[in-house]
Order: sequence, then structure tokens, then C-alpha cells
Amino acid sequence: MVVTADGTGARKVGKTFGVCHLAWSADGRHLAGYTGTTAGVYVFDMQTGTSVRAKGIKLANHVQSLSPDGRKVVVHTLSPEDPGGDGGWPVGFRPAIVDTVTGEKVPIPVKGTKMGAFYLADGRLVVRVLGRTHNTLVVLDASGRELQRLAEPAETRNQGLLQIVR
Repeated sequence: MVVTADGTGARKVGKTFGVCHLAWSADGRHLAGYTGTTAGVYVFDMQTGTSVRAKGIKLANHVQSLSPDGRKVVVHTLSPEDPGGDGGWPVGFRPAIVDTVTGEKVPIPVKGTKMGAFYLADGRLVVRVLGRTHNTLVVLDASGRELQRLAEPAETRNQGLLQIVR
């Protein structure tokens, strides 16, 4: 179901199996989530009302972000030996970026212990890197070239990020 911000205009748009840790694409057309049982990630198309299982992701327990066009997803993939569990929004995890159409993994050209990544509306990618006293946000352009490094406030080091807006 979709409603306007004031709660009016409710309408059914379709059904998806990706119901947990949902992420919107910046264009508002796509919504991605994992199944809640770790059995993959689904991308829902708001225009067609269809949901498609993302290629290249067998097991996952967190979807953090979706590219502006809805094609690439930042996800916490699991091996069969990893504990699944749902739990809350993670403080950090080793992010994987997967092209949901081809199943190809997209490299993240940032050194250090990566603990999440977010797409911005203009296609830039912000990668969160673990630090001793504070974490660092590394901003990459669409081709993977580093544009900027920003120090997070030290007090947010052990907190989960829900979104990066600029």
C-alpha cells in the first residue's frame, strides 16, 4: 500500500516478498528489501506493480540502500554458515553492492573496514569506514573516484546510520 505523507490517498500497488529493511530508489520507482527469512532480496517496481528477485544474492539479512535508478543494491550478503537472524538495524556490516539485473558484484574501491554504504540521489556513493576514535565517510562519484572524506562525530561511532541525505 502507498499513502501520501498526510495518510490520505491509500492505494494498493502490488505485492513483494522483500518485506524487511526496505530501501527506496531516489527516483521513487523501486523498493528493495530482503525476505525476512534471509532467502534473497526482491526489487519491487512501483510503476508495473511487479516484484523480481535480485540476481546474485542467495542469502541476505539487510538491505541498506538502493541506487537512484533501482538497479544496484547495498546489501549484507550471507554465506550458508553465517547466522541469519533479523534483529534491528545494524551498527555496521561488510557491504556488498550487487547489480540486481546481472547479479554482478560491484567493487567498492575504498580501503579499510567498510561498515555500510549509501547511495545519494545524484548517484554518488558514501561508504562508511570504521575508525578508532571516529568513523569516516568516503564519498565516491558514479565511476568510483574519491571526491571527499568526512569525519563522523566521535559520539556516532557505535550507532547505526539510517540514511545520509547530502
